[in-house]
Amino acid sequence: MVAVTVFNSRPELRPHLSPDRDGELICLCTGPSRKNVKMTDKRFVLLHASDNVLVCCARVTAGESVMLEGKSVTLHTEINVGHKVARVNIAKGARIIKYGAPIGSATDDIAFSRHVHLHNMKSDYIPSHTRESKQREE
Repeated sequence: MVAVTVFNSRPELRPHLSPDRDGELICLCTGPSRKNVKMTDKRFVLLHASDNVLVCCARVTAGESVMLEGKSVTLHTEINVGHKVARVNIAKGARIIKYGAPIGSATDDIAFSRHVHLHNMKSDYIPSHTRESKQREE
């Protein structure tokens, strides 16, 4: 069961749930934008429509099932507040988009719903310092 909280009191802007072709629930916005928005667990937030990552706003433990982009998935790793998960499959070398802007590049292929962090992405702007990168330098 998916719980939806509607913050808008204007009836013409209230969303309603409907199954898509695959039987997954989507939130149909009836307002001026008329865009189909796939349901996502409230512990993840999409900061900009063009982002390819969702940001975690409440810790989620490994093994938990969550709804991401209208799909029920089981997370393989713990996701901490501020960390990201892939909103789509991201190919090695592809840009990671957050806030509608590139924040780095994928260093490996990243599957939908997988944790996106320093282990599989790098900044294209400043050096990323981790134990693993330090060992590679030596």
